[in-house]
Amino acid sequence: MKLSPLVSLAAAVSAWPAAQAGLIFQLDYTYDTSGFFTDSRKAVLESAASYLEARIEDNLAAIPVNSVVSGATQTWKPVFNNPSTGSQVQLTGVSIPAQTMVVYVGARNIGGGTLAQATFATSVTAIGDFRGDPWRTTVLGRGQAGVDIYPTVAPNTSTDFGPWGGSISFSTAFDWYFDSDVSTVDVPGNSYDFFSVAVHEMGHLLGIGTAASWTRQVSGTTFTGPYSVAANGGTPPDLQTGGGHWDNGTTSDLPGTITPQETALDPDIIKGVRKWYTELDWAALQDIGWQVTPVPEPGETLVFAGVGLGLFVLFRRRRSASRAGWMP
Repeated sequence: MKLSPLVSLAAAVSAWPAAQAGLIFQLDYTYDTSGFFTDSRKAVLESAASYLEARIEDNLAAIPVNSVVSGATQTWKPVFNNPSTGSQVQLTGVSIPAQTMVVYVGARNIGGGTLAQATFATSVTAIGDFRGDPWRTTVLGRGQAGVDIYPTVAPNTSTDFGPWGGSISFSTAFDWYFDSDVSTVDVPGNSYDFFSVAVHEMGHLLGIGTAASWTRQVSGTTFTGPYSVAANGGTPPDLQTGGGHWDNGTTSDLPGTITPQETALDPDIIKGVRKWYTELDWAALQDIGWQVTPVPEPGETLVFAGVGLGLFVLFRRRRSASRAGWMP
């Protein structure tokens, strides 16, 4: 299969040295009770995680099982939707390592023409008796100073995002293409590209359309984040009704190129199409509060070109415990 210059560039971006990428997606298949994720399918999902990890830096604090504050034991319970049933799950006795987001994955027939669905990563309950701001900062913001740790109290002041993780459910009602080498673009015209949908849903867990630091910058039907405005030529980009996605059909250049592509975080995708993150998608992550590394300079791109995501996955720290819409 021929690797186009455009895809070589995307592979080069993903081949940025692993030491620079601080984020770790810990993919947990505990709730994949139907066995949807075979080893080969897991490899594609892990490639999607590696693609995002490669450019995202941040210092997410570890969340211990509990903490003693003023003599009282503080606990926390992550809440998310079971990806195989849709029912709510509340866990106890959970710890999250530093730099890590835990993502529970599975599959079911979601219905409604929806390809996949993410449980937003801010779902947390029973944080002890709420005493102790340091504990709240750890649980609700992973130690990020810009996170509003009292999100139900107006005004929304969040300029950063520190999620524990979340869940993603992929629909069993569609024909998926699981690319064994995602550095190539050869998606069959009768299938939806699993890699593209996976990076889209991970974008929601990272806060696009969901984080308080995102909603704070929504003005009517536009997004006013400064990085996104700059990436959109100085104009606030339009949003889909509800504010959770870029407006349908929004385009932006692929990083380091003048090649336009429909954004990865607009609301839908066509069969036979591969979507990478565009400049606008990466800019959104910066506006939420993530530290995003720059793409290599042109000379460096030539050095990295052709390495490919397949090889890059070997260098990542992998931990595994018609149109259709991405989400309802």
